[in-house]
Amino acid sequence: MNLELLVAEHLWLTLLIWLAAYAGDYYLTVVGARRFRAAHPDAVGKDSYELTPGMEDDVDHLRWISRKFLVMLGGSGLFFTALWFLAARAVLPRSAFLFLYGTLLLRQLPILVRHARNLAFYADGTATSRPPRWIVLRASGVELVGWASAYLFLWGLTGSWVILGGVGGPLLAGHDQWRLASRARRATEVGRVAVDH
Repeated sequence: MNLELLVAEHLWLTLLIWLAAYAGDYYLTVVGARRFRAAHPDAVGKDSYELTPGMEDDVDHLRWISRKFLVMLGGSGLFFTALWFLAARAVLPRSAFLFLYGTLLLRQLPILVRHARNLAFYADGTATSRPPRWIVLRASGVELVGWASAYLFLWGLTGSWVILGGVGGPLLAGHDQWRLASRARRATEVGRVAVDH
């Protein structure tokens, strides 16, 4: 039996996988921020480790319990529960449920891989430099679009609705990161011009 079928038939598994991925993202972000601070104490208060604007304050304060995170986790759990019941009652096609699940779930996979890379990079406190924020955001956008491309290739091989949904999540997030990178770059250039005058 494949995982896609198991997720479509068992709500508990749908929620367990989502909970693990989403909570893993938040808590690995806090651990990564702590290691980043140890490697870059001069960056505290200047540059957030967190790339998602709405979560910067919680991560910057290294909050293990975050109201925003808990609201997002609970809301997304309710969202998936509602979709699952609609699909189970044949009000919503099962393929639509799997597509939407893949859109959100497979957006988390590249982020979890990035966390593992960052934790290894900052593991011993010897990492001494970090590119400007706009470069980090742009690289993130490129990386997410790369993941979307890989998912599209895998969808072509498998025909999986979850994987097809996975194309959209990283693609939209990558576009958002690129937009944030452009904004951060302009802010950096404006700051540089102000200092020069």
